[in-house]
Amino acid sequence: MANSSATPAGWRCDVAPQADDASRYAAEALLKKPFVSEAGLGYEAHGRALPGWTAERAGGALPLRAALFDVGGTLIAPNPDIGVMLVRTAAGEGVAVDSARAREAQARAYALYDRALAVEGDFWCDQGRAEGLWLSMYELMCDHVELGHLRDVIPARMYATYLRPDAWRVLDGAFECLQALRDRGVRLGVVSNWAVTLPNLLEGLGLARFFDVVVASAAVGACKPDPVIFQRALDALDTRASETVHVGDSWEADAMGARAAGLRTVLVGGAAASVGEAGASLGDIVCVPALAQAARVLQA
Repeated sequence: MANSSATPAGWRCDVAPQADDASRYAAEALLKKPFVSEAGLGYEAHGRALPGWTAERAGGALPLRAALFDVGGTLIAPNPDIGVMLVRTAAGEGVAVDSARAREAQARAYALYDRALAVEGDFWCDQGRAEGLWLSMYELMCDHVELGHLRDVIPARMYATYLRPDAWRVLDGAFECLQALRDRGVRLGVVSNWAVTLPNLLEGLGLARFFDVVVASAAVGACKPDPVIFQRALDALDTRASETVHVGDSWEADAMGARAAGLRTVLVGGAAASVGEAGASLGDIVCVPALAQAARVLQA
């Protein structure tokens, strides 16, 4: 784990260098119980506060001029999830689907997504391939609940529904975090693995007004963690990576992608557990449980 002297300009990590095993243990413990103090955001383990992971600005660091945001899992979430959507869509066809079976179908669909991500992680670069994967997931769900005879109907309707803003909810703290940054004059952008319809979705959810640029992977032919997609946003915002932070919920796509592009990262939510497992040098990555804490980190 890096100390402050090895940390990229802008964020400070005061955790002293330790043996690899000790560093891994400290990282895992650090990320389990968050707390916010006057110094910023830190983490607590075994009843004591661990040093570092505050949001203090290092002396002489470049100011924060811009912030990039992931969308799914960071700013918004499906409402309802795809299991419930399957039940509702089937009901519209006059067919009752057991909720427990629908949850099983949802788990199978996301397992298919994870396999596709591992095998051909760049499918988000192409609108047709991304759409095809989601339709395949919904078809798999239909098969699991014995609705194979509606494979030509339900998947298409589910996909079309999730293009609409009313099938999504803005996560707690999103509006407040974005507004606080805008009030400080920070330029904001979106960098997301998403379809070309993303700008319309953000508009419908009331989020588009915060952003100076929206970069969707399917629109530019590059997807996270490829640093190219981050650079597209930096160029559009006319800012440097050293003056910009990325906020997201994925260790691989967001934290590692941003790092490859030279950006600092605020990692939101459950991805913090993955950081502990990775045992990486985290001087340029700050982990927070939710966007409310992200706002505090970014305002430090």
